[in-house]
Amino acid sequence: MGKKLKKVLTIVVTFAMVFSSLIILNPVNAEGEEQTYAVFPTPHEVVYGDGDFVISDDVNVVYGKGIDSYTKDHTVDVLGLLNKTCTVGEAVSVDKTNVIVGIYNSDDYVDKYFKENNLIDSEELFDKYDSYILSINDGTIAVLGKDTDAAFHGITSLKHIFTQVKDSTILNLKMNDYADVKARGFIEGYYGNPWSNEDRADLMTFGGDYKLNQYIYAPKDDPKHNSHWRELYTDEELEGISMAAEAGNRSKCYYVYALHPFMSDAFRFNSDEVYNEDLNIVKTKFEQLMDAGIRQFAILADDASMPYGGDASYIRLMTDLTNWLIEKQATVEGLRTDMVFCPANYYGNGTGVTGLRGMPESVKIIQTGGQVFGSTNSTFLNNFYNSMSRSPYMWINWPCSDQTKDGLIMGGATRFLIPGADPEKIAGIVLNPMQQSEPSKHGILANADYAWNIWESESDYEKVWHDSFNYMDHGTIYDTEASIALRELGKHMINSNTGIPESVELAPKLNDFMTDLRAGNDIIAKADDLIDEFTLLQNCANTYTNNPGNERTRDQIIYWLDCWKDTTESVINYLNAAKALQNNEETSVIWDYFSKGQAAYDASREHGFHYVDHIEYARVGRQHIYSFMQNLDTNLYNKVIELINPGQQNVTFITNRLDGATGKISNVLDNDASTEIIYKVPNSIEAGTYVGLEYSQPIDINSVTFRLGQSGNYNDTFQRAKVQYTTDGVEWIDVNGEEYNLPQEINITGLDLKGVKAIRAIATADRTNTWLGVRDIVVNDEGSGNTGTKYSASVIKTDTYEVYQNYSESRLIDESDDTFVWYNKNSKVGDFVGLDLGEVKPLGLVRFVMGASGNDYWAGYDLEYSTDGQKYTVYGSYSQNVEKKTVEADLTGINARYVRVRNTKEKNVWLKMSDFRVNKPKDTFVDTNNDSLKNIATVIDAEKALIVSPADAITLNSDEYIGLTLLGIKELADIDLQLENGEALTLQVSKNKIDWVDVDPESTDLPNGRYVRLINKTDAPVTFKINNFLVTVNAGDASFEASAPEADGYVPQNMFDGNLATSYKPDTTEAGYITYTLSEKLDVTKMNIIQKDNISNARVLVLVDGENGREWVQVGTLDKSLNEIYLPFWENIYELKFEWDANSAPTITEVIKLNDANLLPDRSVLQEYINGLNIDEDEYTSESYQVFAEKLAAANEVLANNNSNQKAIDNALADLQTAVENLVPSVEADKIALKIAIDLANAITDEDLANVVPAVVDEFKAARDEANAIYGDRGATQEE
Repeated sequence: MGKKLKKVLTIVVTFAMVFSSLIILNPVNAEGEEQTYAVFPTPHEVVYGDGDFVISDDVNVVYGKGIDSYTKDHTVDVLGLLNKTCTVGEAVSVDKTNVIVGIYNSDDYVDKYFKENNLIDSEELFDKYDSYILSINDGTIAVLGKDTDAAFHGITSLKHIFTQVKDSTILNLKMNDYADVKARGFIEGYYGNPWSNEDRADLMTFGGDYKLNQYIYAPKDDPKHNSHWRELYTDEELEGISMAAEAGNRSKCYYVYALHPFMSDAFRFNSDEVYNEDLNIVKTKFEQLMDAGIRQFAILADDASMPYGGDASYIRLMTDLTNWLIEKQATVEGLRTDMVFCPANYYGNGTGVTGLRGMPESVKIIQTGGQVFGSTNSTFLNNFYNSMSRSPYMWINWPCSDQTKDGLIMGGATRFLIPGADPEKIAGIVLNPMQQSEPSKHGILANADYAWNIWESESDYEKVWHDSFNYMDHGTIYDTEASIALRELGKHMINSNTGIPESVELAPKLNDFMTDLRAGNDIIAKADDLIDEFTLLQNCANTYTNNPGNERTRDQIIYWLDCWKDTTESVINYLNAAKALQNNEETSVIWDYFSKGQAAYDASREHGFHYVDHIEYARVGRQHIYSFMQNLDTNLYNKVIELINPGQQNVTFITNRLDGATGKISNVLDNDASTEIIYKVPNSIEAGTYVGLEYSQPIDINSVTFRLGQSGNYNDTFQRAKVQYTTDGVEWIDVNGEEYNLPQEINITGLDLKGVKAIRAIATADRTNTWLGVRDIVVNDEGSGNTGTKYSASVIKTDTYEVYQNYSESRLIDESDDTFVWYNKNSKVGDFVGLDLGEVKPLGLVRFVMGASGNDYWAGYDLEYSTDGQKYTVYGSYSQNVEKKTVEADLTGINARYVRVRNTKEKNVWLKMSDFRVNKPKDTFVDTNNDSLKNIATVIDAEKALIVSPADAITLNSDEYIGLTLLGIKELADIDLQLENGEALTLQVSKNKIDWVDVDPESTDLPNGRYVRLINKTDAPVTFKINNFLVTVNAGDASFEASAPEADGYVPQNMFDGNLATSYKPDTTEAGYITYTLSEKLDVTKMNIIQKDNISNARVLVLVDGENGREWVQVGTLDKSLNEIYLPFWENIYELKFEWDANSAPTITEVIKLNDANLLPDRSVLQEYINGLNIDEDEYTSESYQVFAEKLAAANEVLANNNSNQKAIDNALADLQTAVENLVPSVEADKIALKIAIDLANAITDEDLANVVPAVVDEFKAARDEANAIYGDRGATQEE
């Protein structure tokens, strides 16, 4: 499957666009090999004779007695594959090709033909299930089946051969074939959307093409199969059932109707009267279905309680139904009396159903093979056979995706269909597929081959796996671009949380790359190799999207194909970002790759599809690729953020586990022992496995706590472990030399570690059969805002919401993320859940947890607040596609009574929420330069700021002040200032603590500001008492002024919130602007401005101090995703402005203001070099001096450009130095003759020229002047 496949893929898929007119078909046999035919399922015996013959255009067909119309129709259809017509005859013709079809021991022409021509090698063949002989020899194609269905299967083998016949020439051969297992098929028994009748009909037709003989109708979500089993079907419903049943009869993959009367309003056994009443309901329903064409039935009791009377009741019901079916056979043609029964105990080890020994022999007892997701393992088969003296009917829960609803299962059959199983101990095998019927064909084909001819080894399945993508895509053995593409994608869609490996060839490469990336090793070559791998997968997704062999398959898996495109795009960009980081490329280049990777990562989780009552989101490469994408995002994030926001402290969870953990990484950092992440695959821990925290900036550590294990099992931890730290990222040092045995919580205090870059707990011993849980890593007792003081509040919600069962609203406000409220109404856009604080209060941190488990969460929602419960203001907008998401928002400065979350996206689910709290704001203090006054408290919110009046008088010395710092620049509405003995003080307002304005507190025209203070401008101390210092402000943020309103949810504050998931966007198509006034840290040296969506080319301007006062200067243009704006020439930046043209409004994600002069490129070397130049133009040739002058001008241009980076400055210096080195000194010409001529000319006086013609005089004087000029020019050439 490996190297050969890779070669084919490279040829076919990668160059598909170039060679689009070619369809590459693999021959059945390589050149030089003996030609054979591929027949599926694998026949038991095929013997090729000598020679071949040409099939005539018209074929003589002879049918034996008992061959039904479906088999006859099948024969005609197969002949049609080669465009052959046929004539029905009574005997073999000598003039044309013959096809004869009969039944063994029917004593008719066909039966005698086989016996007289010695074509039956052993009569024992016909003791086996569905046995047949196919003889192709010298002009006669003969099929003899055990019965008409077996003959049908023989014609099916001929069909497979005909798809490989060229020029009507067919090889002589004989096939002795039979099925190992009697009942072979699939059951619609998964928990998902039921198939349509068209899906069922298509699958039965498909199954018949591969000799399957049963489809069991058992969709859990059909009410009339389960919850409303007592009800009859409507005429319209029967019409669909009849169509599907006919497809089953026609294909010999029969429609078996299963009824589940034990889960809802269960079948009653507590008296004969009610028993017979319920029995008659079942009979009436079965009669209705017989009339629709159903000929076989099943009764299911899986996942239901045991009935009154236990197993004896099961036996009574199945016995009575069997006897009744025997009676009905007299009037219903083709009715089968053998039934299938699934007891409540279907998943045991094979010894727990002995109570069913009295079941009629014709009733086959369903079992799943030792567990719910069991297998045909010999232990179970032997247990069942030995305890029951009969064979189980195996219901195999594969490839159903009940455990991985977001995935497709496209492989892994040998985890369930065990090679070497004893077919004598298997009564039947049906697979339980996915709700996606078309991709389920891979699994259906696996069972078709396995149940027909039990595999001897896993290599048998490898060929089946390979070929199945051809058959499911276009129905033949041949490779096509589409089937090759689907097969390659299928390698990475196998895991179903049952331990099946996927991405077998790719996974080691992913692991090796991540190991090198984390270690800081060279990753370029491995990155390039992986880029090729993911480009191949991307090409495959595009190929199957655009040119599928089966459009039904494409349409059912389009969500995964689209997910593949985004996943591969994400990984490719992340890999390019990693390369760019190693190569020290420009920050904007690195960011461009990384941001594209993140955007595609987010998009990969947005491909939703309907699943019963909610939306699931497609995921691919669940076992390795998805976690690789996650690991790349986590690993690169801090490295990239460090480039665009240097100095910011970023804390990263680190581990060398490469499998993706369940749960969110933030659970490790929240100082909440009830949340966790769990590593499950592999279910072991190797020595050297570690978990820890890494810091982008070194920190001092005094204490550390590791809470290991998961909340459900604290023993899911290391066997033994120790704690280590590093100060350089290379050498790890043991913290205390102590080794911890099965550590559940490690607490170490009094450490006094300095300059720590990372700290970790590392396993010192192997441990098997365990998961690894990590609940918390807490350094210096730091955690999230969970421990803040919260307000008491009552829950508010949409009026129609009601609590489901005991999932009460108290669970929403119990400060536990493990409990949740669950509302039992389908969500609609506009629904809300929130808190009522009882009165308007200043808000602090707001925290809520959307979802709890499963899919019961909103996909999009707004966080809103209100003072009156009527008019709400949106604080932030959020999206979600994970089962549980924690949102924390700091609403400090906002006063409100009501805080709620409102649904903004259609999603038909019952809502679960795990936590909701509103914390009080943090304490604040006065702004002062007098140390003795710094502990005077303030109360500051969005509407006011107040100094809590000190009990005693205070003193301000000369130039000392006391004041308030508001929550941003505000419109001041009023200042209520009441002082005793404070008349000498001055009241001032400032936006930025640089420009102060003296104000009168009685004024009604106060300026905007953030800082309000009392300052002593006198030379003497002032002692005074503050009775009231209250500043009232108007709502809103006066930091911004814009020409147009913002789009909903895209407020200007988003540009400065430190969140790359939010943005500012004006709601306009016209040209416009927005300005932002800085209120602190005006000494900005660099700004990194991130925009998303389209490149806007918006102009970036700053207000700075110029020679003639404040002036606006353009300092850049938003022409990239990440725009690095250097500000080297100005001491302060007072305002920032973005201007845009019509239809080019920007979407600005973040403006990162940096105040570190070290981030500026060093201009000094270039400037000093220029200052030191002393170049005299006259001393050098004009050509070399012109080059120098151009390089000097370019260097000065670079120096004058505020956005010149170090590379540009260094290049300008190097170019200028080269130009100086290449200056060519000029060589002075021999001017002796010229000097003699000039002397002679200068000796001629004006008197001498008086009698000369004026024109000649003028010419003489011009020549004399030119000669003098040339003589004085040191650079003059000899020619001149």
